[in-house]
Amino acid sequence: MQFPSMSPYPVGVWFHPTNTELVGFYLYNKIAAPTLLSGNNWVRDCELYGLQEPSDIWRLFRGDDGLTDDDRAFYFFTKLKKKSSNGYRICRRVASGTWAGEDSGEKIEASNVFGFKKRFRYENAKSPQDRA
Repeated sequence: MQFPSMSPYPVGVWFHPTNTELVGFYLYNKIAAPTLLSGNNWVRDCELYGLQEPSDIWRLFRGDDGLTDDDRAFYFFTKLKKKSSNGYRICRRVASGTWAGEDSGEKIEASNVFGFKKRFRYENAKSPQDRA
């Protein structure tokens, strides 16, 4: 049996927040008290609409803790990029592909803050990671 490498978290710790906790604590404090979340390794900052392919982002945050890819969920703060300065549409391009929405999203409200939980898939016909 091979044991995973040392983790900064105690054995048995599993980060499985509710939607209300993600919005009411993590998102709220990201906005209102960013120093409270300094050193936070649960919900990280990551530019999901940048130049990195999703597979590169996966490798960067994956670590070596013995979990399979299906056992893992990642939580990120990311800034949205508008298609134009005065518009409402969001540019979902990433590296050489795009994030395509799978649903319209679920509104989550907590502590006078609201967010949306949405599912996306990566689309790039030229990539082996294409999920279309």
